[in-house]
Amino acid sequence: MEVQEQPVLSMKLISENLLIRDVADEDAIISRTVTEYENDRVKSLGASAFQSASQLAYASFPEVTDTAGYVFNYCSSLVEVHLPKLGKLGNGLFAGCTKLETITLPAAKQIYSSAFSGCTKLAELILPGNTVPILSANVFANTPILAGTGYIYVKDDLVDQYKAATNWSVVSGQIRPVSELEGQYGTN
Repeated sequence: MEVQEQPVLSMKLISENLLIRDVADEDAIISRTVTEYENDRVKSLGASAFQSASQLAYASFPEVTDTAGYVFNYCSSLVEVHLPKLGKLGNGLFAGCTKLETITLPAAKQIYSSAFSGCTKLAELILPGNTVPILSANVFANTPILAGTGYIYVKDDLVDQYKAATNWSVVSGQIRPVSELEGQYGTN
């Protein structure tokens, strides 16, 4: 009989220094001093899962579709995140990630309050998806995007819809067609 691996359902903080991921047959405890983390089985990230993991520089979760709040909050070394299926960005998701300069979120559908607040180097947010995500207030507080020196790149045919959408109008001057990026994304 073939044993099938059970999917990881969520990650959650269990103490100030440890993180746990829930798996049907195993519990993996990860040190809060982790510098890189990849997991292609996780579907959802729980509240504060990596919060204040100050040495975390890279995280990849190709199957994650939603997060609770503050997952990467104050990950001050985070420079790269791979979340291609992430649709729901929880409150304060990347708040205080002071080294994060660029992030691409192709599946974003909802971006909750303070998701990028305090990302003081966030110069490019790339949203190449086919719909305009619902945007809460204060998402870009204390970022180059809100300051007028960073940009949000979206599908060319959605630029005007973004600029007119609720809460996106606050950063409408920073919304650009994704075709302005050096051929990284199609315009269809």
